[in-house]
Amino acid sequence: MVKKRPHTITIKTSGSKIKDGELVNDVQLEITIKARFEPTFSLRKMKSGDEILISGLFYTNHEMINDARYVVFEDVEYKVVVWERFQSHGIIYVQN
Repeated sequence: MVKKRPHTITIKTSGSKIKDGELVNDVQLEITIKARFEPTFSLRKMKSGDEILISGLFYTNHEMINDARYVVFEDVEYKVVVWERFQSHGIIYVQN
């Protein structure tokens, strides 16, 4: 049987947290999720009107992570352009 989400990817985020009662910025977090990678080289029009070259798509059922900055897949780090969430799945648009 074919798996719908056969790949394991790591999402890298940066954010803030409270440590010893003080706010610490730029905390690096890594979250591992299941997804399906599809390489593509296409232009994507952003809400701002700019067009950005997309080098891949990751389809996942995982909830959207707002602070996602990078996706690591097969030792390659991709920059997250946008993460769109739909009713049944999400799509992470990335570029090299």
